[in-house]
Amino acid sequence: MKEENRQEKSDQAAFPVVGIGSSAGGVEALQALFSTLPSNLKATFILIQHLQPDRPSMLVEILSRITKMPVVEAKEGTKIRPGQAYMIPPNKFLSLKDDVLTLTAPVVDGIRMPVNFLFRSLAKEKGEASIGIVLSGTGSDGTLGLREIHGVGGITIVQDPSSAQYGQMPQSAISTGIVDHIVPPEKIGELLGRYVQRVPLLQPEAPASTIEPVVQPVLASLKQATGNDFSLYKTNTLYRRIGRRMNVLNIQQPQQYQRYLKEHREEAGLLFRELLIRVTSFFRDPGAFKELKEEILPRLFAKRPDEHTVRVWVAGCSTGEEAYSIAMVLDEFSRTHGRDFSFQMFATDLDEPSVEQARAGFYPLDIAADVSEERLHRFFVSENRGYRIRKELREKIIFAVQDVLRDPPFTKLDLLSCRNLMIYLTLDAQKRLLDTFHYSLAPGGILFLGSSETIGIRKDLFETAGRKWKFYEARPTQGYPVFQTDAHMLIYRLRPPGPVVGQPKELAAREAARREILDYFSPPFVVVDEVGGVVYIHGQTGRFLEPAPGGPRFNIYDMARKGLRGGLHAVIHKAISQKTETISEMTIRAESGRVGVRVRAKPLSGAEGLYIVVFEEVIPPEERAGDGREAAGGDDQRVTELEGELRRTREDLQTMTEEFQTAMEEQKSTSEELQSSNEELQSTNEELETSKEELQSINEELVTVNSELEEKVRQLGRAESDMKNLLDSVSVGAIFVDTELRIKSFTADIKAIANLLPSDTDRPLGDLATNLRDADLSEDARKVLETLQVREKEVEIRNGEWYLMRVRPYRTTENIIGGVVLTFNNVTLLKKAAEEAASVERIKAAGDFARASIDTMKEPLLTLSEDLRIVSANRSFYRLFDIEKGSAEGRLIYEIADRQLDNPELRHLLEQVLPKDSFVEDYRMTSTLREGQQKKLLLNARTVVTSDMVRLPFILIGIQEENGPAIKSSS
Repeated sequence: MKEENRQEKSDQAAFPVVGIGSSAGGVEALQALFSTLPSNLKATFILIQHLQPDRPSMLVEILSRITKMPVVEAKEGTKIRPGQAYMIPPNKFLSLKDDVLTLTAPVVDGIRMPVNFLFRSLAKEKGEASIGIVLSGTGSDGTLGLREIHGVGGITIVQDPSSAQYGQMPQSAISTGIVDHIVPPEKIGELLGRYVQRVPLLQPEAPASTIEPVVQPVLASLKQATGNDFSLYKTNTLYRRIGRRMNVLNIQQPQQYQRYLKEHREEAGLLFRELLIRVTSFFRDPGAFKELKEEILPRLFAKRPDEHTVRVWVAGCSTGEEAYSIAMVLDEFSRTHGRDFSFQMFATDLDEPSVEQARAGFYPLDIAADVSEERLHRFFVSENRGYRIRKELREKIIFAVQDVLRDPPFTKLDLLSCRNLMIYLTLDAQKRLLDTFHYSLAPGGILFLGSSETIGIRKDLFETAGRKWKFYEARPTQGYPVFQTDAHMLIYRLRPPGPVVGQPKELAAREAARREILDYFSPPFVVVDEVGGVVYIHGQTGRFLEPAPGGPRFNIYDMARKGLRGGLHAVIHKAISQKTETISEMTIRAESGRVGVRVRAKPLSGAEGLYIVVFEEVIPPEERAGDGREAAGGDDQRVTELEGELRRTREDLQTMTEEFQTAMEEQKSTSEELQSSNEELQSTNEELETSKEELQSINEELVTVNSELEEKVRQLGRAESDMKNLLDSVSVGAIFVDTELRIKSFTADIKAIANLLPSDTDRPLGDLATNLRDADLSEDARKVLETLQVREKEVEIRNGEWYLMRVRPYRTTENIIGGVVLTFNNVTLLKKAAEEAASVERIKAAGDFARASIDTMKEPLLTLSEDLRIVSANRSFYRLFDIEKGSAEGRLIYEIADRQLDNPELRHLLEQVLPKDSFVEDYRMTSTLREGQQKKLLLNARTVVTSDMVRLPFILIGIQEENGPAIKSSS
């Protein structure tokens, strides 16, 4: 879609539109989503649920009970309004046009894909204001539609497959790599609230002023991380794509995103794929492919000889849909016009994962909306949950990773398709790209562009070839093409004959020498896979290999020259089976006579499944047979040659015989299995016919029962709502179990005890992994069932919180014991408050004790806090150090009495000894008095410990003057 058109759509988008698609299991997912949806969300919701075509849906009524948002069934011509939800009616397709709902009859042929139908219309109408959501379901409906929404800058959200009853639809969407968020349905409401608030910020004027300052630093970081330079992209495209990543990451400021990009390496890859804008589909713009088949190809082939090999290049192939579409058209044209021509197609893209997906050729079921049933049958093979391109068509296309702006192009092309790439590039880059395309095309070759692209700036190189769609024919030009490297890319220029300015002399010489040495000394070789498919070719292999007649086949066995094929198969087969190097010598006929060839085959180290085959010219074996003797006569030489050929033929025959026997055994085994399966299928079919008749009878009865049950469902719905409100209003975690101790229900607050999910219903209580320490819920519940007595105790969880657990019998309204109820009240604060109160009492008692002890002692005593400040001191202490009573309290012990106690011995005692030992007795130290006299003191010190061995933050110190002999300290 043209960038300017998307801008207009964005300007017109006053509010976002959310498309939601679901199938099997979608009702539960929709309920989970709408139950958490903000009530004031200014967005429109359009719901697509796969419904039975002949039966009315109850989804409108079901969703209306759980959300305040009006939910109505969609009607033709309804003008959508924000804050409302519209449900698709049965047997209809729903789309949006100019904010008006349009109902159409469903597609009869192929698989019905109503979700894709809606998503594509949202992408076209709402652009960046479109949001696509895929919920639980089978199949792949919605996958292609999400790609369209992502391509125009919308938001894509998918339910986490692990939370879905059926995960095929979410998994199919996730496999595209374009999903922005993968979350459970209950988390989607929060995301939608964030996006809807930011939709006004997505107007085109906003990014230019806010994002522009960081664009170049962001591109520099992206180039450093990925090696790709996007500086040639249009600035508006860069603004929008960077702004979209900011929106997905909930980043408000561009500078924040710049930092985020540097700090999170994975973001560079996501931004890289974001800028590629991989929007594609099979036969996109069907009218263009019709014109290609009916008008362009006949015009092209009228100028080509019958034996001509058509060369095609699809640039920017993304995941391969465009390339395969052109290949199908070429094949159909060949069949229709009886032209058995061969074609060689190259398809390239910058994104390696996309190229790998294109090579695999596997696509979801919903491509049936774009590919006719006839083409599906001819070109595809149905596999599990999808379609795969047939091998014969896949082998005609070579997929490769290539930067079309910088890497050398393919040449001598008859058809070059590059659709919807140039619209994202600057005018200068478009001009250079058109120059490159003209260089690639042969005279009269066709350039196929997108519907919004033109060659207006290079009309001198192309002329219009299509009546309606963008087909252009390459004009012949004067001079010859030359490629030059500049700061950005390879530039194609037409120059008259003359000297060409090349690389600096030193670089040119070094490169030329490297190539010369490699070509001169390295023998030609080919890298092949296990089936002989050619992966890489080096050197001049023309003496040994040649293109195979017919369609292009890159298989070494098909390309081997006469005389080499049988022996080549044997030596490669031996290398594959024995996983070692094998060597064989053969003789081939060339223009210069008989040539000996030594073939070496061995596994390629570091590449699983690949093998290297090296060709070396040697003297033919028969010419070396007479070593040291005269050459044999002509007849003897011929006999020797025939004997060598016979020996190699026998070896080849032996190898082929072994392979044939193995294949026959496998075929026989497969035949027996198929025969057995066929008999089982016949028996199963007969049983199914009988079951079908029984089901028809049962279905008639169920219709009657269903009408009665619907009324019951409504009554139960009201009762369920009352019960839900009651349980949500009680801030107590509760688990309800039956008499077999299986979980029946639980409240939301139980998550602190056990992370229960709705899927845990009917699990045995004993299997539940809880956060409790030393508690057996199953045993407690069993004892309550046995005694019918309430049990109550305090339990601790792993994070240290405490709960009061009550286990009581569950009694029905008929006073029948129906199980057990376990409730949990958080009592952490109460328990901590009690512990703190007890601690305060202990501290107070210790303080009273310390003060009383100090006052009654005659020797100097004092109490210190943990930070060595004096809490209290007795009179003897003040007299000993001759200081005023009360002046020492609150001060460090080292600061009092003119720092008489500030000495190394005391510091050692208090700071090193006591922290390790609980007490020290008769510790000797010397104190210097004010008069300069020194007084020898003995200290007794101990920390305060309660009777229950709790250490309190106090230190008791007793001091006495030393008399008599010294006494040793102990601890």
